Amino acid sequence: MTPDILSEDTPFIIKESRLSVAYEKPFKLQGGAIALCEKGSATLIINGKNYEFMPGYEVILLNEDELYIPDHSEDFRTTLFYCSQDMLYMAHWKCESFFFNQLQSHPVHRYGKETCNATKACFDMIQSTYNEDNRYKRIIVTNLLRNLLLNAYDKIQRNIDEPAKTPAKTRKDQLYRTFIEKVAKHCIHHHDVEYYAGRLDISPRYLGTITREIEGRSPKDIIDTYIVQEIKILLSFSDMTLQQIADQLRFPDQSYLGRYFKRLAGKSPLEYRKSGVTQ
Repeated sequence: MTPDILSEDTPFIIKESRLSVAYEKPFKLQGGAIALCEKGSATLIINGKNYEFMPGYEVILLNEDELYIPDHSEDFRTTLFYCSQDMLYMAHWKCESFFFNQLQSHPVHRYGKETCNATKACFDMIQSTYNEDNRYKRIIVTNLLRNLLLNAYDKIQRNIDEPAKTPAKTRKDQLYRTFIEKVAKHCIHHHDVEYYAGRLDISPRYLGTITREIEGRSPKDIIDTYIVQEIKILLSFSDMTLQQIADQLRFPDQSYLGRYFKRLAGKSPLEYRKSGVTQ
């Protein structure tokens, strides 16, 4: 799973893989990947969060995601699809930013046997189509990849909906759950803690007590995480100018956006956008 083997003529690979590139140290993607666990098990750390990975699970990684595998069984194997940034961009073209946010917020999920077989069949179609002498093969392959991502998005939404149907154990749990839902939906236009506390009919101080108790972070830190993710998505998957991004996310101007993003992401928006260009 290395970007240097991809090119304009070879924009993707499909193969059996142990994902060993991420064993010794974190590996940052320049492109996108879908992996189905076939045998064994592993612990995946994706962007700092731990996930158990075993047969019946799928992982989707997008550009700039960081993968580290500190532990795995000897027989750990996956079926891996890895594509270039250009191919990923075309598959994402004109999708809403919330779509990317959900994919990156929920990279690992379970799949049933039928879904697994359908995904493998789609991999086979991608490979066979690209090997054919077909003038439209790039468009066909891109649409197949888009279908895989949409199918994963559907599974994510179903998994999110299930806990929502289960009554929260405490009022704090319910308030926290509602807070996260509202931030995911409204962070583009509302950046302040007071807005969300008001929607929950509680004080900002009490909201802070809830989020620190359940997640160990302040409400502002959580809001900032979602906003930075929205900015990264727009920088990676659109050709919007910094001023257009600032306008869409309701920042005063692009300079303010730049300072905000660099403080939280560690690099300027332009540096981040440049780092996402396919090698």
